[in-house]
Amino acid sequence: MPGRSTQAEVEPAILTWARSSAGLSIEEAAHSLQTSPERVAEWEEGERQPSMAQLRKMAATYKRLLSDFFLPSPPKEDPIPHDFRRLPGEIANRYSRALRYQLRLARQRRELALDLAADLDAELPNFPAVRLELTADTERAGAELRAILKLTLDVQRMWRNPRASYNAWRASLERAGILVFQVTGVSLAEMLGFSLSDRPLPVIGVNRKLPPNGRTFTLLHECAHVLLERSGICDIDESAISSAICRRRSSATSDGPSRALLSTATLTPTPRSATSPATLACARIRSPRCVSCWRGNSERRSRYLLHRHQLHPSVVC
Repeated sequence: MPGRSTQAEVEPAILTWARSSAGLSIEEAAHSLQTSPERVAEWEEGERQPSMAQLRKMAATYKRLLSDFFLPSPPKEDPIPHDFRRLPGEIANRYSRALRYQLRLARQRRELALDLAADLDAELPNFPAVRLELTADTERAGAELRAILKLTLDVQRMWRNPRASYNAWRASLERAGILVFQVTGVSLAEMLGFSLSDRPLPVIGVNRKLPPNGRTFTLLHECAHVLLERSGICDIDESAISSAICRRRSSATSDGPSRALLSTATLTPTPRSATSPATLACARIRSPRCVSCWRGNSERRSRYLLHRHQLHPSVVC
C-alpha cells in the first residue's frame, strides 16, 4: 500500500500571495490545480496543508520557484506598471497570468544583469538622463532621440528590410543602455509592449507576435515612456482612432506630445529635418511617403493604411 505524500510546511500567507500575484481567483486556481475551491481556501486559511506534489503543481501553475513557497512571509514586489492600454476613463482589462509572468521575468532579468555587472566590476552603459517634458515638441524630441542613439538618416537608408530595421533600432537602444526583451505567450489584444523606466538599465518589452514594422514602432513608443520616466503597458484600442484623429485635427491637447507622434518623428523626420523624407519613409518602414501625412486622412483611409503596412492604430493617435 503506497504511503501518503509528504505534507508541505508552508505559510498560508505565501499561498495567497503566490495565487493573487499570478492574477488568479480561488476558482481559477482550483480549476488549474484540478481540485475544489474549498480545498484551495482551506490551504490559504491554514486549515489544511498541501502535499509536496500539490505544491509542485502550484509552482507550475503560479509560475513560481518551488523555493518561493518556503519563504517566511510574502516578499515585497514592485507594482505593476501603469496601464496605458485604454483611453482615459475606460477600465482596463484584467492582467492575464502570462502578462504578469512576463513583467516579473523582465524584472528578474534586469536584476540578474545588475548583479552580474557588479560581480564582474563591469561598467554599464548609462542611458542619458534626458527627461522628455510633456510640453516638448515631438519633432525636436525625435531628433534628440536620434542623437542619443547616434543614428543618421544615411545609416537608416542602408537597412534593407523591416526585420533589419527592427534589429538595428533594437541594437542601438541596447548600446545606449536599455534592455530590450521580446515577449512571448501574451496576445496582441492584451499588450503590444511595456516599459520599466528604472535606471540603470531600463527595460522595454516588445510582443514577438507583432510583424517587424509593428515591433519597431512599439519599440520607439516604449522608449518614449522611458524618456518620460513613466513605466507602462501599452495597447491602444482601435476604437480610439476616430477620436484621436479628431483631436489631432482640432488642436494640440493639454497632455502634451503623444508618444506615438514621438515614435513617428523619430522614424520619419519631417521635410524640415530630412533630406528626402519620402525616400526615407517609403524605404525602411514601408510607409506611404511620410507617416506624418496620415494625420489628415479620414478614419476609413487610415484604417486601410494601417492594415496595408502592418502598423498599429497608435500611428495616427
